[in-house]
Amino acid sequence: MRPWRGGGWLAGVRQVFSPNFGSRPDGGEVSLIVIHNISLPPNEFGGDWVARFFLNQLDPAAHPYFSEIAGQHVSAHFYVRRDGQIVQFVDCDRRAWHAGRSTWLGRENCNDYSVGIELEGADEVPYTPAQYVALRELIDALQASDPHTFLQLDALRKQVLDDPDEVRRIGIDVATQLCSDLIDAGTPGLHLYALNRPESVVEIC
Repeated sequence: MRPWRGGGWLAGVRQVFSPNFGSRPDGGEVSLIVIHNISLPPNEFGGDWVARFFLNQLDPAAHPYFSEIAGQHVSAHFYVRRDGQIVQFVDCDRRAWHAGRSTWLGRENCNDYSVGIELEGADEVPYTPAQYVALRELIDALQASDPHTFLQLDALRKQVLDDPDEVRRIGIDVATQLCSDLIDAGTPGLHLYALNRPESVVEIC
């Protein structure tokens, strides 16, 4: 298991210091891990464009898509590349800017109480075995850094593994909250799909 250095930095990983971070609120213990994927340009892997994006150094003239996002100030705590390399941009004691306007189980501002992990990837492209190994090591290290903070996550994981009905209940609760948030934000319509069905099972228009 990877050890930790002081100040929320993980030992044995590449460190690149993003200026895009803030302080967590008082008493803002980490209790959530948020995992996204990212590729720049979209659906292209390799290069240093993601790092440049997190450092506010993205050249808007280098690709048409970059002109749309170059002015944004975002970051993540960790970035896992296709070969499994882990890059840390923000120390875990601080707030990275990865989740935007967000809510988890009724609690707003996920950035305040989460660690953000970006996987180099795209929605329609499988992740690599090396990424899964690195992600597992990273989550184990996060949990070991403060077992009390992540106790709820671990208990939930065990509960889900042991109770298929609980899997469905949690999935319904999360999907319901997500749909409510999207509708409140003005989404004109939703199509909900089950993984084992090719057609939309619920439509809200």
